[in-house]
Amino acid sequence: MTSRVPTVLVVVLVLATAGAFARTELLKLEPNPVSGPQVDKQFSPVCGCASDRARISFRLRRADHVGVTVIDRGGHTVARLATDAALPAGRASFVWNGRDETGDLVPEGSYRPKLELARHHRTIVLPDAIRVDRTPPVIRIEQASPRTISPDGDGRRDGIHVRYSVTEHANAILLVDGTQRAKTRFRPLHGTVSWFGRVRGRALPPGVHRLDLVAVDEAGNRTTSSAGRVRIRYVELWRTRIAVRRGGRFGVRYSSDAKSVHWRFAGRRGVARGGRIVLHAPRVRGTFSVVVSERGHAARAFVYVGRRAPAASKAASTSPSSGQSK
Repeated sequence: MTSRVPTVLVVVLVLATAGAFARTELLKLEPNPVSGPQVDKQFSPVCGCASDRARISFRLRRADHVGVTVIDRGGHTVARLATDAALPAGRASFVWNGRDETGDLVPEGSYRPKLELARHHRTIVLPDAIRVDRTPPVIRIEQASPRTISPDGDGRRDGIHVRYSVTEHANAILLVDGTQRAKTRFRPLHGTVSWFGRVRGRALPPGVHRLDLVAVDEAGNRTTSSAGRVRIRYVELWRTRIAVRRGGRFGVRYSSDAKSVHWRFAGRRGVARGGRIVLHAPRVRGTFSVVVSERGHAARAFVYVGRRAPAASKAASTSPSSGQSK
């Protein structure tokens, strides 16, 4: 009887080994209980934007009780998103706010979701890593020109072009008076963003506008840098009040990006180039207006024939006027 004991033990061990092997092979043949994982690649828990949380979703082939945790590179649990949650078959979704069990922000780095399936007695670590990134990019504005534009569609200084560089791949957003007006694509390290003085397809009237450039990385972190100001100007006159004797000859200086401008004065009209218009005053005393226009935009000056102009004409003659009419 004693001699049979080793034989029985050997048989039991063989059977147990065979059973375990068979079970392992069956598990290999059984479809994966989890499929279609979708995990955000990176996010910033401090960006205050739509990407301030990581979204984790997967599909269960059968209903199960599931635990969902987030682990670090060493396999340690840093956050628990669900404990023994009864989930039906189908897609399940969870979000992680980038904080640990105590509510503190986790360090920057890579993390992975881990699933514990009670019914299947299995633990699955999803292959897709989540990168926590809280560092905003640094943006440097290299050039912004021209500072005076005329968005009239003639191809001459129609828009401002801001050339920049960033320390990591990021999109650049150009804000005009605090509102987004242009944005780059594909997150280049060096790029140019342009604005052509239009809002919803319509050119803005003359004026000065504030520019800011915002860099936004893939995680949602952003940083803002001032790009200065841009002035919209179509045509401007250097003087808005001109005194001249009756029948006298006088000049009207203007600033414009257009190759030529049209003028009207005392019933006459013409085309001028080169920034200066030479006119003759009527022989009668009175107040007249000279209108200089290009592509529907106009500037006006008053001409006082045979009389003194108001004192403001001296100050106005030192620089181009800002008053314009459409």
